[in-house]
Amino acid sequence: MGAARGGVRRVRREALVACMTCPLCKGLLREATAITECLHTFCKECIMEKIDDEEVDHCPVCNIDLGCDPEEKLRPDHNVQDIRNKVFPLKVKKVGAPKAPTVTLPVKRKQRSLSSLVVDTPRVAVQTGLTGRRTKTARRTAVSHVNSPGNNGTIKLANKSEGRDHKTQKISAAQSAKMTKTGNKKKVISKC
Repeated sequence: MGAARGGVRRVRREALVACMTCPLCKGLLREATAITECLHTFCKECIMEKIDDEEVDHCPVCNIDLGCDPEEKLRPDHNVQDIRNKVFPLKVKKVGAPKAPTVTLPVKRKQRSLSSLVVDTPRVAVQTGLTGRRTKTARRTAVSHVNSPGNNGTIKLANKSEGRDHKTQKISAAQSAKMTKTGNKKKVISKC
């Protein structure tokens, strides 16, 4: 038997039946389960019945010892089960009883999608000047305004009572560079 073109090899279904048959029940594998010690594959129900009911502690095919807890050595064999399902699909028994009509129930309030609960709200811009504290970006923009040509080297500083009467005083750029902060009070050091 040579390989066909493309590496695909045709195999007769009868040849695969031997590989897909459970050695215990002699039927096609259902929920293929392999013993990790010897890799023999059985139906899950068949091997569990053999281990539990007959208290077998070895493989039914090759008699390899499975230890004191043989169920630990069992693993589902998904590869064999997938091949079995594709080559020999399970036959579904059709019963004469009619199916119950499918009725869609109204959606419960708690089961609404989250997207239906979202409400578009306008975003309010945060104004840092109203709090009396200046952020780094506010300070940087103030310094950049000082250096701008139309500002004549002056900046506006808020008074101590900024929140009450919003008075401002002007100082020169040279004086603002020498400004120091002591406690909550600001002092201006002049060149006098």
